[in-house]
Amino acid sequence: MRQKVGSAGRGTGVAVTLYALITTLMLLQQPGATTYDTRAELTERPRDFLSGAFTLWHPESNFGEFQNQAYGYLFPQGTWFWLTDLLDVPDWVAQRLWTALILVVACEGARRVARAVGLADLAALLAGAFFAFSPRLLGTVTVQSAESLPGAVMPWLVLPVVLHLRGRVTGRSAALLSGAAVVCMGGVNAVETAACLPLAALLVLWGARSRLTSWRFAAGWTAAVGAACLWWALPLAVLARYAPPFFEYVESARDTTSLIGWSEATRGDSSWLAYLLSGDRPWWPAAFELATDPLLVVTAAALAGVGLAGLALMDSPVRRPLLLAALLGLGCLTVAHGGVAGTPIADTVRGLLDGPLQIFRNVHKIDPVVRLPLAVGFASAVAVGVERLVARRPRLAPGRSSLLLLPLLLVAVLGAPFLGTGTRTPGWTEISEPWRQARAYLAAEQRDAGPQQGDRTLVVPGSSFAQQAWGWTLDEPLAILGGVDMVSRTQVPLVPGESIRYLSALDQAIATGRVTPALVDQLARAGIGHVVLRRDLLRQLTRSPHPGGAAVALAKAGLQRVAAYGATDDGDPEVEVFRVPRRLPLVRVSAQDDVLTVRGSAESSLLAQGSGLVGADQPTVLEGETGWRRSADVVTDSDQRRERAFGNNDEGLSALMTADEPWRVERPAHDFPGGPGRGPVVARYAGLSGLVASSAQGYADNFGPVITAAGPYAAVDGDLDTRWVSSVASDPEQQWLRMDLDTPRAVHTVRVTPVADDPQVVPIRTIEVVAGKQRVRARVGATGAPVEVRLDGSRVDRVEIRVVEAATAARAARIGLREVALDGWRPRRTFAVPGDTAPDGALAFSTVPSRRACFITLTAPDCDVNRIRQPEEAGGLDRAFALTGAGSWRITGHVVARNTPEAARLLGQVERRPPVEATSSYGGDLKVAPRFAYDGQPTTAWVSDDSDLYPTLTFQWRRIRTITGITVRSGGVAGAPVAAVLTAGRRTERVELGSDGTVEVAPIRTHRLQVRFEKAPDARHVVVPEVELAGVDLTRPLVAGAPTGAVCGFGPVLEVGGRQVPTKVTGTMADLVNGTPLGLESCDPVTVRLPAGPQQVHVEPTSEFELLDVALVPAGRARPEESGREATVRQWDGARRTVRVGSGPASVLWLPENANPGWVAELDGHRLEPTRVDGWQQAWLLPAGKGGTIRLRYAPEQTYDVVLPLGLAVSGAVLLAGAACLLLLLVRRPSHGPQRAWPETGQDAGTPRWGLAAVAAGAALLLLGPVATIGLLAGALLVGRPVRATVAVLVLMTGSGLLDALGGARVVTDSADVAAALAVGLVAGLVLGRPRRRVEVSR
Repeated sequence: MRQKVGSAGRGTGVAVTLYALITTLMLLQQPGATTYDTRAELTERPRDFLSGAFTLWHPESNFGEFQNQAYGYLFPQGTWFWLTDLLDVPDWVAQRLWTALILVVACEGARRVARAVGLADLAALLAGAFFAFSPRLLGTVTVQSAESLPGAVMPWLVLPVVLHLRGRVTGRSAALLSGAAVVCMGGVNAVETAACLPLAALLVLWGARSRLTSWRFAAGWTAAVGAACLWWALPLAVLARYAPPFFEYVESARDTTSLIGWSEATRGDSSWLAYLLSGDRPWWPAAFELATDPLLVVTAAALAGVGLAGLALMDSPVRRPLLLAALLGLGCLTVAHGGVAGTPIADTVRGLLDGPLQIFRNVHKIDPVVRLPLAVGFASAVAVGVERLVARRPRLAPGRSSLLLLPLLLVAVLGAPFLGTGTRTPGWTEISEPWRQARAYLAAEQRDAGPQQGDRTLVVPGSSFAQQAWGWTLDEPLAILGGVDMVSRTQVPLVPGESIRYLSALDQAIATGRVTPALVDQLARAGIGHVVLRRDLLRQLTRSPHPGGAAVALAKAGLQRVAAYGATDDGDPEVEVFRVPRRLPLVRVSAQDDVLTVRGSAESSLLAQGSGLVGADQPTVLEGETGWRRSADVVTDSDQRRERAFGNNDEGLSALMTADEPWRVERPAHDFPGGPGRGPVVARYAGLSGLVASSAQGYADNFGPVITAAGPYAAVDGDLDTRWVSSVASDPEQQWLRMDLDTPRAVHTVRVTPVADDPQVVPIRTIEVVAGKQRVRARVGATGAPVEVRLDGSRVDRVEIRVVEAATAARAARIGLREVALDGWRPRRTFAVPGDTAPDGALAFSTVPSRRACFITLTAPDCDVNRIRQPEEAGGLDRAFALTGAGSWRITGHVVARNTPEAARLLGQVERRPPVEATSSYGGDLKVAPRFAYDGQPTTAWVSDDSDLYPTLTFQWRRIRTITGITVRSGGVAGAPVAAVLTAGRRTERVELGSDGTVEVAPIRTHRLQVRFEKAPDARHVVVPEVELAGVDLTRPLVAGAPTGAVCGFGPVLEVGGRQVPTKVTGTMADLVNGTPLGLESCDPVTVRLPAGPQQVHVEPTSEFELLDVALVPAGRARPEESGREATVRQWDGARRTVRVGSGPASVLWLPENANPGWVAELDGHRLEPTRVDGWQQAWLLPAGKGGTIRLRYAPEQTYDVVLPLGLAVSGAVLLAGAACLLLLLVRRPSHGPQRAWPETGQDAGTPRWGLAAVAAGAALLLLGPVATIGLLAGALLVGRPVRATVAVLVLMTGSGLLDALGGARVVTDSADVAAALAVGLVAGLVLGRPRRRVEVSR
């Protein structure tokens, strides 16, 4: 394996060819399109983005945001894009060249390490290719190059150490060169950089212990590497102290480790994100193909097997630290996975990764530490194999070089995804023109607003990631373009959890259209001056609500449309801008006596404002806030014990849980923080201590949207229209529903009603009822008829219904139960509100109503039955609370129209003629009710339901009419009827409907006419925008502002304090159609008298209306007059502000920015006590007095302004010193010659002693698991038979890849992990050898 003269030249030539090929392939990936890579701002505006790294607090982002390691981009990634931008290199070219550069750096670095170890040049090239083409590096480099960079540079960190241990460079040069390499890793991902250090550190320690170098060098090397990290480590220390707990709301340890077993970790498919899909498209395209394509999986496993075998075959002493590094990396990758081949401490480690070690949760970042030793092993195995082959067949000696390069073709197979253009996420040629126009408009508006008034822009609907039809920017387009203060509900912005919770509630209210005119005040209170409505999201991927709901909400609230840009296929604007007609000062000062104390959470302020309890400029402080000792003036039910699926922006909250119900997902936080007061609202069941199921669509671990109406309670609520549905990702024959009774009771019959009429729910064939010691099975019919299971009537404390057999062979499918009743008894659920309420306190409760199927567009209604959602509280709102004293309350609230025929009839109440009847409307939605078939508007329509086989409209008149023709003006919309059958009495006539013209019929005299429409062959329903009858004027425009509702006594039935309170509903026709809130209030009597003690309020829906919210307002309560102090902004920037306040009473100074402990306020040198308004806004308590100048400063900024330049100077000095050393080495570089042999070690480097071996075996058992430990022991026994052992390693690793490629049952994937773990253990045993006894030497 020694270097031969001329070999270096051939190797270099092949390497240059390979690098040219890599660059070409990168340029062929979506040519002309920029794609997402770490941060989109780096290609769009690198200079502005990098300048922002020198500022810690960024008020322009999401109500004020702590910067997220932006300083880490300064070098080298940010520098690259800044230079290419300066040189006018097209963005996409700069991006592809950067990707190619990373792969070339990785390949060349690994190649040089292999040469330094002692491999010939061609064999070393194989090591370089193996490392650069490793699945994780290829999978991340096109989407997260900042994560790829440290691993790609890692060989250059190791190279100086190896050269020094071989006596090629001095210790000082080696330390400085390693330090310079660490600087070049960048500072974006601190954990990734730290994860790349162990291999080099192990080599240094091994060299010092083996006397290849000195401990002084080890100390100097450590100092140089530490100094190289200062430029990001010092600012990171500041960030760690003041940044919100970001890691609690992202992926959990189970997410990052459950998919990565021994097989995946060993072959390099070690990132959990490689297996993630967005809709039906891979999140990381190249990584997904590498991890799931059978050929690539087997190839990667076989290559890893050769690499492991090569480590065993190496005759160099460096193989031990290489192996130890690989074992350390593999242990970190698999230790938390568990399973058959897992370690006994997997659960403990997962807990640590969700707790104190949460920054190391993404264990795949240590993958390069495994991959480089395997790369050297791979090259060694090939070199040994070729030498042995040539020795056996000398005639092959002239082709030695070709034989060495032949395995390069196998390595190149892993590059197969790059032969196409699908290795990157969908790109864009430029940020779309509508967004650029909107940005220009908003930037101009913001400049005009000045510092006295906040003018943020809210983008709705929110989306976890910005995946638009014109490209996946993932970052928000306005944030990429810059220059606009913006807010949007992205997946997890780097802001406090309370702020995310508030923003989620605001976004949901707007996106679903459930807002009142109070929205204007709510937006003004948050400093929002404009709202942008977007329609370019790929909703099938983002799972964002339809923008039609937000359009309705903004119109309902009275926002002014001021600009519109672009057009969708439906004719609606792509981007619309609305102005909030009210502005509040940027800095507000309110008297403390005017502050309301609220029990709840951050979103409670929205409920309180919507209920009219709080004015726009009246601050609220949550009960229990630090420094605030007042009891609640307003009690809400917003802080509820629910579990959140953090990956879902929309439909991410579980059904309400009981106080002791276990969480479904293992993670450190289960929801964004609620209120600091008395605990959350919990579910309480009459007669039950618990109600749980094996899985449910209403649980946070459901696969897909969390549907609260499909939780376990839906099966026991006494309503056959609701149902419990299991998760689609679960085995249908392993499902169960369990009721824990609060006291034992006799149970004679259990009546079970299954779901049998839903094509997405698998019918149940057999159930088993378990009650005490009884187990009774029963067959379930295909009709969905109830099944009665008879028991012996003994007293039991638990009843469980189990699904034994389902009508499917699939191992993952949904089942459902409509109702379970024990002897006709059904438990009642209430939401228990904690704490007591004073007689002068207000109460505000809310619920989430149903969702509709349809939205109106400029062409035709957009309907989808999958949008329909039943409310969680289908039986009505039910709340339990307690009063400390008697008092009188008036009742107000809001309702929304239900999707029922009764509600649809309200649309025709103002007309003095018989209504037009229809056999159905799509999903019962009022937006497509029959009323819209004759309203004179071509953009509205009647749409029949999919289940309606004969969609029919029935017209009636008080006197006989003569009909001579029919016209259906469809405008070519999809679903238009192809024919109509007119029936009057016994006469029937069928006419073809091929155009919008009138089709004549023989005169029909009747006062009742049925028109049955025939569907097109491929249509599931009919769409009738306008129908006209010749001889009758049908057209009746719907007056949107016409009043409607329910008169006193016909509103929802409200029961409180044991008495029923009549209500009335007031609203408009537009509210009915759009599903926007209508007003609700009590009547006759206007107020309700309640005694002290426990109380319960129940609001039952009517056939027309269901509740949105209800408030109990103390009688005679009036909103206080404003008595704040004058405040004038004198100076305002990111980190320092000056405000002049006038004299007045004790007050609260507040501003609509996220509260952060770093902000300090001083009044004439005296520090003010901080607090929070609305649970998230920054505020301070201002004492009474004459006023003065308040200086606001972000205290960490001063530290940051010192440590960042200091760190840059120190790390920059290391980089420059390393560059100088490199230059000197290049100048003094000797001519190519044979590699020098490794120096002899200064002490015996043989096998370990028995004591040390026992310790190592124990460590292996804990870190690697019992299977790998068995392999280690077997390998130690096979030290004398290396060939057989290495063949076994190859067979085991290739077998693991084949098993994973087959997939399927759990036993198959477990077997793959066992095979890989055994292979790794065998190599460890072969390299470490058998332990030896300690030999006593007599003197």
